[in-house]
Amino acid sequence: MKQTTERLAPDRTRTVEERVIDAMHRYAYTTVQEYAKPTDHLLEIGFGEGYGTEILEPWVAEYVGAEVERAAVAHAAEKYGRPRASFVHYDGVALPFDDASFDVVIAFQVLEHVPDPEAFLREMQRVTRPGRCVLIVTPNRNHRVGDGERPWNRYHVREFSPVELDAVMRKVFDVVEVFGIHGSPDMNAIEKSRVARARKLARLDPLRLRYVLPEGLDTRLRTFLRRRRSAPGLSASAESMIGVEHVRRARDDVDDSLDLFAVGRAA
Repeated sequence: MKQTTERLAPDRTRTVEERVIDAMHRYAYTTVQEYAKPTDHLLEIGFGEGYGTEILEPWVAEYVGAEVERAAVAHAAEKYGRPRASFVHYDGVALPFDDASFDVVIAFQVLEHVPDPEAFLREMQRVTRPGRCVLIVTPNRNHRVGDGERPWNRYHVREFSPVELDAVMRKVFDVVEVFGIHGSPDMNAIEKSRVARARKLARLDPLRLRYVLPEGLDTRLRTFLRRRRSAPGLSASAESMIGVEHVRRARDDVDDSLDLFAVGRAA
């Protein structure tokens, strides 16, 4: 499977910053238990490395993962495949499922990669049973890019503010809720420092070469810079405040959150 800095792999989590990212991503999966039932059929679009399967599969009757890269599908099937969990390839446009096939459909850290977010959400809604839910997690652009700026992350097409995410969700769903995902104060500071550094490095690339570098070279370069310039060592007390148990979502202070969590339901 092709490795990129966008495809989180738990066994490659080394630095404090990577631990924060890992905790934020794992937290998103833990929220699913609040929306899923043991009899549910769940679809995850954009499962990445596939480790979320181990979290989700015990909570539902069936887990199905869909990805645009065939190598990722093969990797996940070999590593995480089991009787109630399967993985399929799709073209990134039309999901290979009938209408109303699933009870819960999720896409975590995916919407920012999609050229047509509304069409993507409509396809998610199409395969979701009436009255059940679609769950979205995506970065909060408020602390990442300014108005009119292109995302510094070469893999992101567009990033959303809370208002923008709410607006695109309401084009598709009858009921929408948007929450902010926050870490502990130490986690928030580490992640915002990482993002600020990435924005600073992007300003040192006026020719935007980072968007056209061969993907393998870009991955190695970004990994090297992230680990070379990672946050300094933390005190024992600060270390203890990094983890899934210190992540929360809330309706208040959404604008200052690290990530956004949206729930969409169609009548």
